[in-house]
Amino acid sequence: MRIGINFYPDFIELPLGVLKEGILNEKNLKFAKQIGADSIVAWVPLPVNNGFWAYEDLLGLRAFVEKSGLKLEAIENLPPLHYDRIIFGLEGSDRQIENIKKTIRNMGKAGIHCLGYSFSILGYWGHYSRGEGGGGRGGSGVMKFDYDKVKNSDFLSYGELWGGWRTSYYDKDRQLGEVKKEQLWERLIYFLENILPVAEESGVRMCIHPADPPAPILRGVENIMNTAEDFKRLIELFPGSCHGLEFCQGTFSEMQDVGQNVIELIHYFGSRKKIFYVHFRNVKGTFPKYEEVFIDEGDVSMVEAMKAYREEGFDGVLIPDHVPVVNTVSEPWHTGMAYSIGYMKAVMQALNIT
Repeated sequence: MRIGINFYPDFIELPLGVLKEGILNEKNLKFAKQIGADSIVAWVPLPVNNGFWAYEDLLGLRAFVEKSGLKLEAIENLPPLHYDRIIFGLEGSDRQIENIKKTIRNMGKAGIHCLGYSFSILGYWGHYSRGEGGGGRGGSGVMKFDYDKVKNSDFLSYGELWGGWRTSYYDKDRQLGEVKKEQLWERLIYFLENILPVAEESGVRMCIHPADPPAPILRGVENIMNTAEDFKRLIELFPGSCHGLEFCQGTFSEMQDVGQNVIELIHYFGSRKKIFYVHFRNVKGTFPKYEEVFIDEGDVSMVEAMKAYREEGFDGVLIPDHVPVVNTVSEPWHTGMAYSIGYMKAVMQALNIT
């Protein structure tokens, strides 16, 4: 098992960018190396371009990461504008599928062999409070979710994606309306039926992230991939070795039907070799109300979770994912990340995991 980092622009208050110009810059890569990370999971690391990512850009991304002595384990998420028409079921979705095939072929050629993706219209929406006095331990900033605060929110605007991204057909005066879960299932199945043969040929493994928050419905959209049963259904539909889970342990443990039983899910999916990489996050509570806390104080025993990954022979990367911000220092997010990485390394050392 290896420990990695993913840098999120919204968490460290930097804009989306490319290589040295953005969050995946030399300073952040040096920080990752200094605190003992082995790997990088690159979150939307390249711009929209022409609807796909070119081989030369992907190769440059990998070389840039490797120059710091780190491994580029995966790319996490395509730009929403690369597949918004697919998710919304609109004209032009087949063109986007063909472009994603180009990206996957180019990834394989560039030696980047894992792509994490989300099939969510809402994205990471409805969370609140992470700054000073954010309610975390000692006043640290933590992300919280309370369904009562958001369950009666208005419908999305037409063309609004991931709680704020605007497509080329965005219309603030027009509502998206209701989207049913089975509609999203149909779109996801069609997408994977077309994409997975190319992923297999290219040696690129695709892995899907849970709906976060795992609410059954928000702003008129019935969520997909918000229950453990959804994931069990998906791996039965697509049992091949090139499709699996971006196992967000935090989001799974937030699910009302999972909670502390997330360790059982590690065994379930791990024994089937469907966990491709892990978001190693701890939380207090489950849907409809929870908070993302420090790694050592949540409801789940992270030591037992680490044991479960080992028992199932998991040999991938674990990343802390969302971390509380330590708002008494000059670099709050980096301090929270260093705390999590240190904890994970100590647990792995105590369990003799290499």
